[in-house]
Parts: sequence; C-alpha cells; structure tokens
Amino acid sequence: MSSFPSESLPDFLADLKEQGLVIKASEGRLRINGERAVIESHEAELKKRKSEILAHLEGASPSISLHKNRPASLPPSFSQQRLLFLQHMQPESWAYNIPFALKVEGQLDLVVLKQSLENLVQRHEVFRSRFLSENGKMSQEVVPETLLELEIAPDEIDEDELSARARHHATRPFDLTQPPLLRVAVERLSSMRHVILFNIHHLIADAWSLDILLREFSLSYRSFLLGNPPELPTLPIQYSDYALWQRKWLSGPVLDRQLDYWKEQLGGERPSLDLPTDFPRPRLQTFEGDVVHFSIPASTTSDLRTLSQNHSASLFMTLLAAFNLLLRRYSGQNEFLVGSPIANRHHAELEGLIGFFVNTLVLRTRINPQADFLTLLADVRDTTLAAYEHQDLPFEKLVEILQPERDLS
Repeated sequence: MSSFPSESLPDFLADLKEQGLVIKASEGRLRINGERAVIESHEAELKKRKSEILAHLEGASPSISLHKNRPASLPPSFSQQRLLFLQHMQPESWAYNIPFALKVEGQLDLVVLKQSLENLVQRHEVFRSRFLSENGKMSQEVVPETLLELEIAPDEIDEDELSARARHHATRPFDLTQPPLLRVAVERLSSMRHVILFNIHHLIADAWSLDILLREFSLSYRSFLLGNPPELPTLPIQYSDYALWQRKWLSGPVLDRQLDYWKEQLGGERPSLDLPTDFPRPRLQTFEGDVVHFSIPASTTSDLRTLSQNHSASLFMTLLAAFNLLLRRYSGQNEFLVGSPIANRHHAELEGLIGFFVNTLVLRTRINPQADFLTLLADVRDTTLAAYEHQDLPFEKLVEILQPERDLS
C-alpha cells in the first residue's frame, strides 16, 4: 500500500504499524523491523520524513529505566489493578487463567525441563511476584526466590484421561499471594510421547508473553540439554519498573491529553447492544460461553486484503466495518461500541518482557443507513487510527473516569 505525502504523521505511523512494521528511535536513528517488501515499499517516504518521525518518537514518551532503589511494596500496573479487583470479587474463579499445552514427541528429560522453567522464573521477576490487599489498597512484592513445583504423572494415560486432567489443571484457581502464578504438569502418553500442561494467571502475562515464554523455554531446554547456559539477552527492565514508570508518566498533561480524546469519543449517551438472543442473559456472568471455529476461503481473504489495500485500510479495519454492519442487521441499531485488544508494547524495553501489558480500545462506530460500505470503511479507519494514537490510556483508567453503568451479567 502506498502512502501519500498529505497523510498526517500519526496516520502514517499507524498505517505502517497495521502493515506489521515496528519503528523505534535510537540515538538519532530509526530502527525498522518487518517484512522487507513492506519496508521497501515505504522507503522513500520514510527517508523523506525521517527527522519528523524521530522528533515524534523521541518526544512521545520517556524511555523506561530500571529502578535501582525500588520499595519493597510496589504498585500494580493499571491493568493489574483492575484485574485484581475482579479476581478478588470472585476469588474461586478461574476465568483469568491462561491454560495451554505442548505436545512433545521423543525423549523428554524431566531434570532439564525443570531447570529450564526455573531459569524463566528467575529471569522474569513477574513470576516471583505476590499480590496483596490491605485496607482496599492493592500492591505487589517481588520475592528473591520461589519454588516451582513440576507436577509429573507417574503412569501412562490415554487421550480421554488427558482431556480430564487438562481441564482439571486449567480450572484450578490461583492463590495470588503465593508465587509463582504459573503451574506446569507433565502427562505421559507413552515413553516417547508427552504433553506439558501450562497454566498462567493473566495478572502476569498476555498473549505476547506466551510467545516469549515458549521461545525462551525452548532455547533454554536445548541449551541445558547440551550442557550450556542459555544465551538470552539481558532484560533492560522488569515488569515492576514498568508499573512504577506508568503511574509516574501517565499523570498531569499527558493524562489530560489522553482523557480529552476519549471523553470526546465516548461522551454523551453510550449505546448498549440489544441482540435478539435465544435466551436472556443470566443475572451474573457465568463464563460458560464457547468458542466457534470456522474457516474463510483463501480467495475471500485475498479479496478482502485487496479491498483493504485499495482504500488505505488494514484487514482489521475492513472486518470491523463488516462486523458493525452485521450487528446492525441483527439489532436494528446504528451505533456500536466494540472493544478491541492492542498489545501496548510500543516501547523497545517491553518487547522481550513477560507481563500483562495488553490494553483494550473502545472503538465507536456510527452507521449512516444511507451511506455505502466504503464510506463506513473510511469512518472506521479514521476512528481506529485515532484510537491507536491514544492507546496509552489504560481501559481501567477510562472506566474509572467515565463511570459507566455496571452490569454484572
């Protein structure tokens, strides 16, 4: 997709981000990561606007540094604070557990497996964090060491038993005061077939974190198996450094600028979705929903990508516009608020860190019944790009300020 000189810098950078490019400023130079073909297609515009981009990135927000004299009692990040509140309301809930599994074909060295996991726990402080609540004030403490108990099944099991054990492993609640908020179990299907069950609490991880965990675990396992220490880059900061930085930086004029945008975007009467469902919502949320998997033909996906590129939009923007039309068809409404997660890791210091960084953006769409789809797509594109430029305001802070009507269902 080509970029036009008239495009504003925030729009241009958000556009590049949608195409998978990560642009950072470092010592007066631009660091650009992404697909070579995409970089080359924007090379001329990037060179032309280099000084403008550097000024924008270097002035966007200060870098995050390591706090050498941190207090023993540390604040949670804004995202953690909201999740702690929700978890304390339902302490036996496993809704915020993140379970996943690895299938291992071949011999599995359990000693090396445990060594690799312990290396991760020692490397990332967030695994050694305990969460406390006193007089309604929530805090976290990092302990020097914590014991990771590796659960190892003594006998071989079949697939049916594996499913039952996996569900039991996934649905056990965590005690937030007892680190690590990570559980690992090994199930043996045969001498050469194992399944490693992981369960990690959302307080200390997000989807991006799982990629880091698996990558570093695999590298550590291979290295220790060969008798070598894993060669992992030194982490510039830890999660608690980010939490301290976030609370200091997101205040005063910075907070006001973020809030002004979201107050304008979400001010006034906010619509609630009224779908004609088969059954009424329960009075309290049960977390008993399901996931439906389906496939879209490759030809349809290709056509959607082409449509997006022809109108300077990302595939996400095109699908969001279509989703809003689908909601209108079923509800008869013309205005919708859709929550969309965003990685929220636009600082280089956060790229290799395990932790809970993901933020939720509320994207408001107003549909004009007389307009065509391309008009709607342009509106959705503008709304999405503007939201990306104001993504630093935590959703939890937005809820606190706007005070929307709560619905426990």
